[in-house]
Amino acid sequence: MDAPLAQDEDKRLAALQSLNILDTPPELRFDRVTRLATRLFKVPIALVSLIDADRQWFKSSQGLTVSETPRAISFCGHAICGEELFHIPNAEHDPRFKDNPLVTGEPMIRFYAGHPLTGPGGYKLGTLCLIDRQPREMNPEDRETLKDLASLVADELGNVELNRTAMALKSREAELGSFLENAHDMVQSVGSDGRIVYVNSSWRKIMGYSEDEIAQLNLMQVIHPDSQAHCMAVFEQILSGKAAVEVEAVFLSKTGKNIVVSGNAQLRKQADGTLITQSIFRDITFRKQYETSMRRAREHLERRVLERTRDLQEINTALEQEVVVRKKIEALQAGRSLVLEKLAAGEDKKEILETLVRVLEEQVSGMKGSILLLDHEGKRLLNGASPNLPEAYSREIEGLAIGPKVGSCGTAAFEKRRVIVADTQSDLLWADYRVLAAQHHLRACWSHPIIGADGGVMGTFALYYHDVRMPSKVETDLIEETVHLAAIIIQKIKADQVLETLNRELEGRVKERTAVLNETNSALEAEMAERRRSEELIKAKNEELKAFAYTVSHDLKAPLRGISGYAQELLSEHHESLIERPKFCLEQIARATNHLDKLIEDLLQYSRLDREMPKSKDVNLNVLVKEIIEARASLIQDQGIEVTIDIPFSVVQCWEKGMSQVLSNLIDNGLKYSRKAKPPRIAISGETCSKVYRICVRDNGIGFNMKYHDRIYGLFNRLVRQDEYEGTGAGLAIVKKVIDGLRGKVWAESIPGQGAAFYVEWPKENYQQENG
Repeated sequence: MDAPLAQDEDKRLAALQSLNILDTPPELRFDRVTRLATRLFKVPIALVSLIDADRQWFKSSQGLTVSETPRAISFCGHAICGEELFHIPNAEHDPRFKDNPLVTGEPMIRFYAGHPLTGPGGYKLGTLCLIDRQPREMNPEDRETLKDLASLVADELGNVELNRTAMALKSREAELGSFLENAHDMVQSVGSDGRIVYVNSSWRKIMGYSEDEIAQLNLMQVIHPDSQAHCMAVFEQILSGKAAVEVEAVFLSKTGKNIVVSGNAQLRKQADGTLITQSIFRDITFRKQYETSMRRAREHLERRVLERTRDLQEINTALEQEVVVRKKIEALQAGRSLVLEKLAAGEDKKEILETLVRVLEEQVSGMKGSILLLDHEGKRLLNGASPNLPEAYSREIEGLAIGPKVGSCGTAAFEKRRVIVADTQSDLLWADYRVLAAQHHLRACWSHPIIGADGGVMGTFALYYHDVRMPSKVETDLIEETVHLAAIIIQKIKADQVLETLNRELEGRVKERTAVLNETNSALEAEMAERRRSEELIKAKNEELKAFAYTVSHDLKAPLRGISGYAQELLSEHHESLIERPKFCLEQIARATNHLDKLIEDLLQYSRLDREMPKSKDVNLNVLVKEIIEARASLIQDQGIEVTIDIPFSVVQCWEKGMSQVLSNLIDNGLKYSRKAKPPRIAISGETCSKVYRICVRDNGIGFNMKYHDRIYGLFNRLVRQDEYEGTGAGLAIVKKVIDGLRGKVWAESIPGQGAAFYVEWPKENYQQENG
């Protein structure tokens, strides 16, 4: 018989689904009950079974390996239709279940007892059931025990709903906490004792404190002293019960920076009964700075408007004056053109200067002008132009010696400054000349020094008036313009005089110099011809010497090979029959011929360098150095020499054959002279500069005295004996010759007994094109 459906099946299923418990993992709180049931009732199987729409699913199972069975054949499907225990003593005798697959097959159910589980809303969601493979009865005590256990399971199902609600609340709290923690505003909670309880990440970031540091802080430690009284008042208002208080204060960051904040604060009672204040602030520092800047800008603008208004008024006044000045200057410019025309026409200098004075007199009412010139010694003033001054006055001051208290003009020339005397009868500068000035009714005198291009005084320009007065701005501008023009005119007159004198002197000197040059040219031509002949002779001798050296070296190779061969033959074929003295002589002959052969080979190599044209190409220096080192690998290994290579650049432009000779000779030189060191070391390094490549070969050998530095590059020059260190003395000479051909340079640094470092460098630019 199939299990029936409950009357409120849809609502029952909805209540079951609302628990979100179906198909969840086993839980200890349910498994404890089923384990306890198997022990109490001594049954092999105990289940917490939840009845779904078409299955019974086991939230907890003891004694079964399956997690669910079809609802249609379930015993529990019958049990949830009643209120009390559903008990089948022997399923084989029960017409409802005797043909049930769970009875006729596994798990071979005979005894079943299931108590309904009431969930939220009073709906029967499943059972706590007992199953045995043997028929059995249940006494009243067993029934009560199973009922109690079922109540425990029902309570746990109720807790599922509570847990779900609690988890939702916890999730909500987490979301709220995350929102507060990640909010852009500053959030803080402070205890009633002022201790900071909580701050969010924005607060920490803006204030610059870590969480550990905040735990030790009191609120007043982060409030600016100017804001502490206000904040304390707000704090007291909140504690007195005011719902929320608006706050604007200045906080101090960890670095001492002022942080202006604005927000509100309110009181909150925690679960333990303690009171805290909660505040949300916004950093308005920038806004305050902006408002301050705007206020200052407005104040500045208002001041500028007032100042500008005054400036405009002054400008208007100045413009009016400038119009007057400009008209006078235009008139002065017209007069200036007239003066310059006279100057260009070469008219009399006195007439030119008088014209200049009259031009100024026309623009300055009541003024009488005067130009005085210093004599050639620069000590006395001579009349240059004073067309409207009394002649008697001009005669009296002619030849006046300059000095610190010699009226206006004598003082101006002496002190090289403008001298303004408003009243000649009271000014101390005119103490010795008051009577003279009074006789000619000259009451005011302004004098300006006329300065030349070299800074020296050439004279003075004076303006006289019959009344006491000081110059106006217009008059000052006009006078300065006229003084400048007077300086040009006087300088031009003096220059013409000097030029005339120089021309006369130059003509005489040109005649004398031409005669001397003619004689010198003849001597130079003869000397140059002789020098060309000498250079051609030296060049021919050099070529002849090179050819001779090459020929001699080449021709010496054949007999030398013969001598060496015969000596080696005697030593190898007749070694046993020779006594000690002949053996020694033959060994010396072989050693000498080998040395001579190396000398000839080096001489040939040195000679060939003059015949070879450096050819630039891309050369990998690292590869080239490694090939040279590999060719000497056995020697390096036998002598235990440590070799390091550090050339940061690889492909460079250079003459490959020549550079191979340079590096081979420098490396051989280092290997030879460092072999007695313990241990011997050779370091090959390179660097690229702005315009050159540079290679250094450094050893820790015997070194040399730097006073012999230039000598070591000479052909066959040696600083040590042949019997101590082998070699011909041509290696460094070849190095220098190659590097000279590359337009580079070679040098060394050394201390005796501390090794030596040889440097070569050559330019980066393409010398092949230049030499080609």
